Amino acid sequence: MIALSNITLQSESSVVTFSNIPQNYRDLILVVDGNVTGSLNARLRFNGDAGSNYSFVSAAGNNNNTPYSTTGTITFVNPSPDFGINTQFDNQFQIMDYSATDKHKTILIRHGMSAQSPNMVAARWASTNAITSLEFSSSANLYSSGSRFSLYGRIA
Repeated sequence: MIALSNITLQSESSVVTFSNIPQNYRDLILVVDGNVTGSLNARLRFNGDAGSNYSFVSAAGNNNNTPYSTTGTITFVNPSPDFGINTQFDNQFQIMDYSATDKHKTILIRHGMSAQSPNMVAARWASTNAITSLEFSSSANLYSSGSRFSLYGRIA
C-alpha cells in the first residue's frame, strides 16, 4: 500500500474531500479515525454523484449482543449506523478496482466504536466511471479537530 494523502483536521469540519486521485493502483483504502461533535451518519460519495446509485447490505451488533442487519439503495455509501453523540469511531473502506471503466465499484467497510461491536458493510456504486474523487461528509454535525483521514493505493 502506498500513502496517497493524509488529512488531519485542524478545526471542525463536515466534509473531507480527496480529489485528483491517481489512477495507477488496483484498489483504494480509506482509513478514518475520528470523533464527531454531535450525532451523525457518515456519508461517502464518489465523483460528486448524489444519485440513488449506491446499494448496500450491513450487519452489526451492539454491546448487548443484539444483532441487526439492513439493506437498501441510497444516494451515498453509508458505512455505519448513526454514530451517536460525541462518539470516537474508526472506519476502513476498501474500494476495489476503483479505476476500472468496465464494471461497477465494490466497497467493503468495517467500522468500530465504543457503543457497538464491529459493523460490516458491503456496498456497490452502480457506475462504470473511474473514481477520481471521494467525499466523506456528515449528515448534520462536524468531525472534531484531530480527526484523521488517510487514503492509500493498493498495488495488485
